[in-house]
Amino acid sequence: EGNGKVRQAAIEAAVNYLEKNQNSAFGFALLGLMTDRAAEAENNKKDAKDVRQALARAWGQFTKTPGLETAAKYEAARALSKAGKAEEERA
Repeated sequence: EGNGKVRQAAIEAAVNYLEKNQNSAFGFALLGLMTDRAAEAENNKKDAKDVRQALARAWGQFTKTPGLETAAKYEAARALSKAGKAEEERA
């Protein structure tokens, strides 16, 4: 939440952390928290498409993690769908 600049900075910081900590348990936990927060925002009738787009890209980093491949692909596709990017989801 917060104003647009603060929100974008928080999303960018999270994505930077995920890029530096690819395939880590903490990265996986952060993705789960971000997914939960996006769902909470949507349940409160707030736009979370920017978070969903960032999540779709970030989940892609876990598609080669043993044991998480299927979940990561599913979550990336779900995030794209919720961001209104269904065409990219099918690609």
